[in-house]
Amino acid sequence: MKRRSLPAWYNGTLYRSHLEARWAIFFDRLDIKARYEPQGFDLGDGVLYLPDFVIFAACGTLWAEVKPEWDADTDGVERWRRFAAMRPSPSQSRAALLVGPPSFEIATCTVIGGDDAQDDPLQGPWEDSEYAWRPCSAGYHFDLYHHKFKYAVAPDSCPMLGGADGWERIEVAVSASLSHRFGKFGPGKAA
Repeated sequence: MKRRSLPAWYNGTLYRSHLEARWAIFFDRLDIKARYEPQGFDLGDGVLYLPDFVIFAACGTLWAEVKPEWDADTDGVERWRRFAAMRPSPSQSRAALLVGPPSFEIATCTVIGGDDAQDDPLQGPWEDSEYAWRPCSAGYHFDLYHHKFKYAVAPDSCPMLGGADGWERIEVAVSASLSHRFGKFGPGKAA
């Protein structure tokens, strides 16, 4: 039986699913700037693709697609992979497939980064699936970062403070996104 997504209002925006809205709550709580369905892209052969989010994370632009499970939409995952290969400014952006709701643990996701001209391990030509949301060393900025690295290094060169509240903020953001209850009505209407 195919699972049906339920739309959800959050902060004045109608998301196509509760799962997408939960990610929006997570980004909001961490003050990560993100735009929902920012623009569509022509993948060629008449195939159009609309990324769920463009996220302006600590280490650069992240184009993200959200799926409840890996096999929930195999055609959608294939379109995401095609988009990832031709995304805008590939040497300065990454593409992420976020599977399931926000989590404090290693994310169930795949991140594709960079092109062959990059020396930066964040943006080299690779695909990896062992990522988690991490704070910069000062605890102010957040990004998906490989699980082997404790902190993401933000481009603004935050000082190495350690013990900042970044980890707690991630826990609060995850909790807020998972516990949010969506009403049946749109913005400005009584529940």
